[in-house]
Amino acid sequence: MFLTSVGKLEKASRAVASYLLFLPDDQEMLSNREVYLEEEGVEAAWLRRPREEAVKYRDRERREEALLQFVDRSFKEVAEEEKGGVKHVVLEAFEKEVKKVRQ
Repeated sequence: MFLTSVGKLEKASRAVASYLLFLPDDQEMLSNREVYLEEEGVEAAWLRRPREEAVKYRDRERREEALLQFVDRSFKEVAEEEKGGVKHVVLEAFEKEVKKVRQ
């Protein structure tokens, strides 16, 4: 393979893991992962550990999705809700959405 240094092999392997974090069923990348597994010097753990920035991006994307779902469903209810004040109701509903997305 053209990636002869261990550092480059690890980076390339982690790039595969990062890609699969977002598109886990991509057949071409799954095939690439199998090729890397057969490559001398590649550790299987590298292919299971996406790059940190990819994980952070995915987590932020999930939080943003939770926020959008919260806005769609909860603000209509907030206008009608008086118990505990609007701020309390908004925060409570948002926390529930975040928990759902993290599951």
